[in-house]
Amino acid sequence: MIFCSKGKKLPNDILIKELLQSQYDLSVKLLDKSHENEMVETTSDAFSEDPMMQWIANIPESNQDKIGSILENNRWICRGMNRSVLSQKRGVMVGVMEGGQMAGAMSVIPSIHQPPGLLSWIIYATFQGGMPPYERSKAKYGEWAGKRLDSLDILTKKRKHIMKPYPKHIYLQQIGVRREFQGKGIGKKLFKTLFGAADSLQVPVYLETESEENVSLYQHFGFQTVETVLLSAKGDTSDEAKFKMWLMLRHPF
Repeated sequence: MIFCSKGKKLPNDILIKELLQSQYDLSVKLLDKSHENEMVETTSDAFSEDPMMQWIANIPESNQDKIGSILENNRWICRGMNRSVLSQKRGVMVGVMEGGQMAGAMSVIPSIHQPPGLLSWIIYATFQGGMPPYERSKAKYGEWAGKRLDSLDILTKKRKHIMKPYPKHIYLQQIGVRREFQGKGIGKKLFKTLFGAADSLQVPVYLETESEENVSLYQHFGFQTVETVLLSAKGDTSDEAKFKMWLMLRHPF
């Protein structure tokens, strides 16, 4: 067991040490910059049928390659979300390797760091990831794609407010399993590693999720819903304009 220092925030190095201590399975490993492309492909595939990613992409009926367009958009988003975690060590990424390929991946951020903000996304789009697919190929995506992605900013504000009483905590930014490996215990391996570290450190874990099915899964692992949020893009009056998110918190055991 590794105890946190008396500092106000959970440091990245302490989280890394505890995650290493919690690795009970040889297929679970900490990822680095060399894994970036494989991580992007893994998480993009994992979220290809995700309701929130589909809502953001806002694919029109005229697009005959819906999955292909969602994957393209997912790659841009997943790389932007996790680039600083891998290249700047502003968090930790954990993967599960099966049969020589990455079957699942998880991105966690200790409270000393924050997920990418507006400036980080501008730098990413300008110098690293290029313009988002919904801007480069507008015919493939709906008119609200960009504004729907922007609407996720409310989640950052909610997280900061909810977690203010918990200076030391872990934010589970993303966890996903490739479609071909879903239902085979890959997610459980990632969860077990994370919760082993969180419980040893005696810190809570926070996440957002986008489906009632996921809510039931997370409740099984000790999470409780602390709030729900309706996402919406200003001016969007379509039938699917509003999108519900559950904000959940797990206290250490």
